[in-house]
Amino acid sequence: VTSFSACTAALGSSAIPVAAIRDGVEILSYNPWSFIDLVSSSQGMEKRYGLVYVNRTNENEKDLKRYPKDSYYWYQECIRRNGDI
Repeated sequence: VTSFSACTAALGSSAIPVAAIRDGVEILSYNPWSFIDLVSSSQGMEKRYGLVYVNRTNENEKDLKRYPKDSYYWYQECIRRNGDI
């Protein structure tokens, strides 16, 4: 959650988006890298980027159940508040 919230905070407070908005660029939304954990071409399932954990490993698909991570709930609240975190 810390790195995810830092990214969205940077988006909102960075000089780049502010300058872009001043120049007439319409920023409609922020989208996370991935909704669910994905398989990396270099790291397999070792590095997990998604908002939702997928129960599997590189060698075993297990039951493939999905479990929302803390970042899922943080982003849900961010959306509910229209980005005002």
